[in-house]
Amino acid sequence: MSEDIEILNPPTGEELVDKVVLLLIAGHPPDAIRNAARANLGMAPDKVEPVIQEARRRLTLAAEYSRDEALGTAITRLNDCYKMAATDRDAKTAVQCQRELNRLLDLYRPAEIDPGSLAPAAAEDLAAVREYVEPLGLGDDDTNTAELVRLAVDELVRLRNAEE
Repeated sequence: MSEDIEILNPPTGEELVDKVVLLLIAGHPPDAIRNAARANLGMAPDKVEPVIQEARRRLTLAAEYSRDEALGTAITRLNDCYKMAATDRDAKTAVQCQRELNRLLDLYRPAEIDPGSLAPAAAEDLAAVREYVEPLGLGDDDTNTAELVRLAVDELVRLRNAEE
């Protein structure tokens, strides 16, 4: 990137901060921004740093977001896209929207089984399965039992295929 930044029609007031924000977004080095602010924007040397700091503050604020709000917006948009696709009888797009919504909502993750919600015999069986499979070291403490069993079966298949 060039160290020289040319700015036509030097801005004033709030426009100065906006221009510096754009320079930061464009990836210009801090020294080039300082030089451009003094030379091309006509800023006094003692005013440059406060404007750069304000521009950085605005970028930081713009980068902050509410995850819940962003998730709600994304879900609403996908539902709207699904409705439009379904209304137009565009099955391919509707399925794509549904897949993306499922991914966004993490619906493809295997369901966690709460041993406390099972009948005592089933809870004991589940605990025994975990006790047998966990020492194989195929997962970590956070890996659910169903995933541990899947990994163990994959490993058995791999070993049997290696023997053939």
